[in-house]
Amino acid sequence: MDWNSLFSRVLDVHTFSNLWYWIMVCMCWMIASHWIIGVPFDMILRARRFGAQAGSDLETLVDINVRRIQALTQESGGLVIGLLAFILTSVVVSALYYRMEVAQGVMLLILPITCVGGINVVASQRLLRNPLHGADLSKYLIRLRLLIQVIAMVSVFISAAYGMLFRLMQPFGY
Repeated sequence: MDWNSLFSRVLDVHTFSNLWYWIMVCMCWMIASHWIIGVPFDMILRARRFGAQAGSDLETLVDINVRRIQALTQESGGLVIGLLAFILTSVVVSALYYRMEVAQGVMLLILPITCVGGINVVASQRLLRNPLHGADLSKYLIRLRLLIQVIAMVSVFISAAYGMLFRLMQPFGY
């Protein structure tokens, strides 16, 4: 086996049949469901289990991240939305109009991830207007994580189903 064939097998551009694509999908969703409003999930569990100091640490970190997200939204929200709209439009047009497999895979990943980002921004706005404390804060963050995990499960299912359909529709796998 020569280096060119090894290189082309490892870095295959066929998205849905590529192991690296599915590893990236899993990693993106693991990260998205672990960091809720910038707070690691283990910290939420620790605050729920041990209370007192862990709960105080959780409230402090949530407060810091809520203010940080809101400051970023107010300072550069328009620019971020414009850039995000350009990127999403480019990917969707490449995926649906030009039928590029890589763009289809990226589209099936970044559209729901963008929704999760929006959910985090809306949740931070809610927590800024109506701060929660103690067990109520932990429950809210756990429900938010559950919502993100449901979005992840639906997204992965749709990606896998579309990937199977895409592979079956391609003659000779190309």
